[in-house]
This record gives sequence, structure tokens and C-alpha cells, in this order.
Amino acid sequence: FKVPPLLSHSVDFDRFLKFKIQHIIKPDEMEKGCDAVINSRQIRNEHTGKCKPLNTFILHSVENVIPVCESGVAITGKNLKKSKGKFHTVLCSLSGNENDNPCRYTSINENENIVIACEAGEPVHLEDPRKYSHIIVN
Repeated sequence: FKVPPLLSHSVDFDRFLKFKIQHIIKPDEMEKGCDAVINSRQIRNEHTGKCKPLNTFILHSVENVIPVCESGVAITGKNLKKSKGKFHTVLCSLSGNENDNPCRYTSINENENIVIACEAGEPVHLEDPRKYSHIIVN
């Protein structure tokens, strides 16, 4: 059974939309803090519905992130691209319990290369860049 192109694009679009909700934010919105943003966007562990242990936000427009799909450094054996430039990010780390409602987080500001998975030229997943710190970008 072959999925019609329109439906497969719709799945990609849903993953892209989820990526934007979970990982893209304007800097002034992030001033509210991790707790407010994660709870207002209803970001949870998709398998358990509980608080996510970690969530990273990229403080740039999605238009600044999309080019990484094209020009990022390919990571061998993975469907991943590492950005050549650094992005301002905020790592939200669960400070409370995964069962808390609302979820409570501490934040760490970073300036780092991002590592993303792309489908149809759009980002659909953000990887922990520390796993790929050994990959050199020029």
C-alpha cells in the first residue's frame, strides 16, 4: 500500500508543526520562563503524558532554523544535520516531579550548534547537541 503524496506531506507537516511548538520560540516569549512556556504549550512526554525531563527551545524564528536542513553538516549514518553557526537556546530541565501539574523547570541558557532531523526540507526533531560535540563544523 503506497501512501498518496498529499497524505505523506501532511504527516511531515504535522511533525514540523510539533517541532515548532516544542522547540521554536521568540526571545521575548521565553522571558516568561520554562514553566510558563512548557505548560501553556502543553508540552509533555508523548508516551506517558507526564512532564518531560528535558526540553530545549531555540530562540530564533523557524526561518532561521530551516536552512540547517540544507546547509548543515550531515552526520554520517544518521538523518541529522548540525548547524554551522551557533544558536541561542534554553535548556529546560525538570526540577520537580514528572507527575507534577503544572510541571516545574529550571533553565540554562546556551549558545550552541543545533542538531536536527529533517523531512521534506523541514526540521522535525531536535537532538541533544552534546551527543555530537565531536563533529567538527567549518
